[in-house]
Amino acid sequence: MINKAFRSKEETTPRSKVQELSKNAGISTAFARLLCLRGIDDHIKYKEFIQGTERSFCDPFLLPDMEKAARRVYDAVLKSENILIYGDYDADGVTSVALLYLYLKNIGAKVSSYIPSRLTEGYGMNRGALDEAAKNGASLIITVDTGITAVEEIEYASSLGMDVVVTDHHECQEELPRSAVALVDPKREPDDFCEYAGVGVALKLASAVEGLRLGNRDLACVKILDEYCDVAAIGTVADIMSLTGENRFIVRRGLEKINSGKCRKGILALLEASQKKIKGVVNSKTIGYAIAPRINAAGRMGSAETALKLLLCDDPYDCESLAGELCELNQQRQNEEMRITEQIIHSGDLLNLDSDRVIVLGSEGWHHGVIGIVCSKVVEYYKKPVILLSYEDDIAKGSCRSVDGFNIVKAIEACSEHVVRFGGHDLAAGVTLKRDKVEDFKRAINEYALSLPECETNVIQGAEMKLSPSDMTLPFALELKGLEPFGKDNPEPVFLLEGCEVMGVVGLSQGKHTKVVLRSEGISFEGLMFSKNPERLGIKPGDRLSVIFTLDVNEYMNKRSISVNIKDVCFEGEYGRWLAHSSDVEYSSFKSGTKKCDFLSVSPKREDFIRLYAVMKQTLAQGGGNVSYRQLVQGGETYFDVRTRLDVFCEAGLLTSELSDDYGAFLKLKITKEKADIESTPTFIRLKEISKKNGE
Repeated sequence: MINKAFRSKEETTPRSKVQELSKNAGISTAFARLLCLRGIDDHIKYKEFIQGTERSFCDPFLLPDMEKAARRVYDAVLKSENILIYGDYDADGVTSVALLYLYLKNIGAKVSSYIPSRLTEGYGMNRGALDEAAKNGASLIITVDTGITAVEEIEYASSLGMDVVVTDHHECQEELPRSAVALVDPKREPDDFCEYAGVGVALKLASAVEGLRLGNRDLACVKILDEYCDVAAIGTVADIMSLTGENRFIVRRGLEKINSGKCRKGILALLEASQKKIKGVVNSKTIGYAIAPRINAAGRMGSAETALKLLLCDDPYDCESLAGELCELNQQRQNEEMRITEQIIHSGDLLNLDSDRVIVLGSEGWHHGVIGIVCSKVVEYYKKPVILLSYEDDIAKGSCRSVDGFNIVKAIEACSEHVVRFGGHDLAAGVTLKRDKVEDFKRAINEYALSLPECETNVIQGAEMKLSPSDMTLPFALELKGLEPFGKDNPEPVFLLEGCEVMGVVGLSQGKHTKVVLRSEGISFEGLMFSKNPERLGIKPGDRLSVIFTLDVNEYMNKRSISVNIKDVCFEGEYGRWLAHSSDVEYSSFKSGTKKCDFLSVSPKREDFIRLYAVMKQTLAQGGGNVSYRQLVQGGETYFDVRTRLDVFCEAGLLTSELSDDYGAFLKLKITKEKADIESTPTFIRLKEISKKNGE
């Protein structure tokens, strides 16, 4: 483990530019600095970003094949053809189906929908569903959030006498489904269009069809956006699309509609059912943490049809019932996630954190619908790339999540000889392989990780900007709210404050959360760290820290105050310097045996082990089994020294090491016996051999 390295962006904008923006826009200097860092460096850009205009919604007919798609769909409406909307089971797919279904139904179309089962059919189009569609008399299939790679399936649909209009937003492969009537996918011309979600493309199709119907494209765009922006906002946020440009405009309009109470009754019912998680105004966080997970839970744990019915429902009683069902499914999803997460984190025999740079684990008992979310939690916990596999007979299907700086797709590609199929992007991917290839794959991907010039997977935390305590005011926190909705490419601002002295540390909710009282430049303030146990943080009064945090506004009893939400901390001072100059790259190289240990030139001395054992024994005797590295370091030892000596103790049976956390400051140790032959342990012998070889 190493002490985290915090950084903030270099502020290269001239001070005069910041002052000019601050004066012309009537905003604080701190807020103007932040906007300039984001490229919003004059009053016109500021007004456009904060307020937006109808011009932000571009002409749908500019998208590839939109003219052909809209005319085929409108023709089907006029001729009362049977139209089938074929979607996906996640929140983006469900909202895409709902939006297009609601629109087509509203203009009198004969329309039905189909969403495949995640567990029995998997993603995308399949022949069984197409056979059923043909049997039911469908003559036109419109895909939403899927279809751009379904070459064989669309050709099969065509052979059954059905036309297919594809609307999708996923990456295009070299071979496109040319049997389709139209292929509406902005990724066909990725440099020209917004990063729409599937629901965004569906919104564009509805706008184009309405433009043909009204004979007025501009009026149609305004009308469709006003009517369906609430549904479009949910899918866009849920699928983590860029919240800049047109997407930002769509989501802002959608949130305004939801907060006005004029949205779908099903959305209001879902907000009501999840009210314990919602405080104040509904924003992108509300969608991300309360609405989208409940819609996703339907597809993960049961049938996505439940979520679709809710979005289509107009009866308050039925909406309440369906929303309650989604909440129950979400609770099941959370319970399953918690079960798997705790199994991974608290079962040391499953992990080899010392040598593995990429965590690869599999089990037959892991629900395939939730392991992607579990992946993210384990990455957050261990700060390493994680691949979790669900075993089904001889197949292992997995989800992959990574950390900044480690492209998980490139890593899998380097081990592709062991893989059946994979796909994704740098931070998230899916992978399928034969079960008997899992160990080979695990070894190969870890060798790849260790072969990189910089194989550190500890996250280097980034802040947008340094703040001083005098900047942390309520007016500034209120200004930050003007940047909402937050999301991809428009993140919630993260700030760095250095030189904080810890005045107090308090556990909240039985130690689940931590309140830290800090003082800097003569100003004291409180910060909250959620889901962080005070003991495991290893922080004590008198420590000096750098903190990374966000600012929010608390409203209580009609009074407003700032809320400092601490995301991470790193130690300053002597202990911070020790952690910063320690490195587990050397330790991992030693444990894995994949690299030369040129740094090791001094043979292990028995007296060093005796000294560490005495310190450890004295520390543990003072109470509990929780030890921080600062308690074990007595001289010039490095992280490598401490960890290898602890390994020797474990191999000799003197010690059990049950847990080490992601801060590199906390160990849970237990002495099991008093005497043992440490010089016969594998680690001690290997240390001597390598130091002897390097000495030669």
